[in-house]
Amino acid sequence: MGLLDIFKKIDYETLQGEELKKVAESGDSKAQLMLADAYHDGKQLKQDYEIAHKWYLRAAQQNLAGAQFRLGTLHEHGNGTPQNDKEAIKWYRKAAEQSHAQAQFTLGSMYYTGVGLKQDDFEARRWYKMAAEQGHAQAQNSLAGMYFYSRGVKLKDEKLQAARWYHEAACQGILNAQYQLGLLYYQGDSIPKNTVLSRVWCALAAKQGKPEAARYKSLLDSKLTSDDLLESDQLLNGDLSKIPMGFEAPEEEE
Repeated sequence: MGLLDIFKKIDYETLQGEELKKVAESGDSKAQLMLADAYHDGKQLKQDYEIAHKWYLRAAQQNLAGAQFRLGTLHEHGNGTPQNDKEAIKWYRKAAEQSHAQAQFTLGSMYYTGVGLKQDDFEARRWYKMAAEQGHAQAQNSLAGMYFYSRGVKLKDEKLQAARWYHEAACQGILNAQYQLGLLYYQGDSIPKNTVLSRVWCALAAKQGKPEAARYKSLLDSKLTSDDLLESDQLLNGDLSKIPMGFEAPEEEE
């Protein structure tokens, strides 16, 4: 049995210190990423961005998506290496192409804002959607905003698609999505009016500190029947993921 075969049997969850360094030095990409994280975060080892960069690079060169993403952040922010948007984008893209959701979201945001590369709504929406479909809450919220304001592409029923993605993000606790969804249900223009669900989402957004949402909740408190208030409270006290979507969003057709 060779040295690498022994290392493959090591419990990575308990690997640290000198043993972690030995495994990383043997060429194990997962251990290299763990060692880089230890230097980057400064928890197990003294924080050193330059050494973190060295180990992220070694793991990234072995095509480890997590290392590619973290390497991109070092280049973007100039930690342990000179700030370089071009390098950051290169590594973000490599990770994103391997379905790394945070890298996809980051790349989408760079296209959306035009920071580091040419602004491109189509590319922003494309990368946001990839991350959103993997359950990335911030990407879901950002994608919803692009659909709602018709940025990136024209869709049939785009407002319904926006509401659908706001719902997905709201169920994961994203404040903006909860507030926007509460407004959509209250107004009843883009989706069917539903005061019960409007109160639910406005209450949740208000709980996170959104004063406008608190005002809508108070308004609804005075308008809803006792039965509607009871239904709303039951939803509020339950599992966020179980809150129903009060409309049907058809498959996307561009």
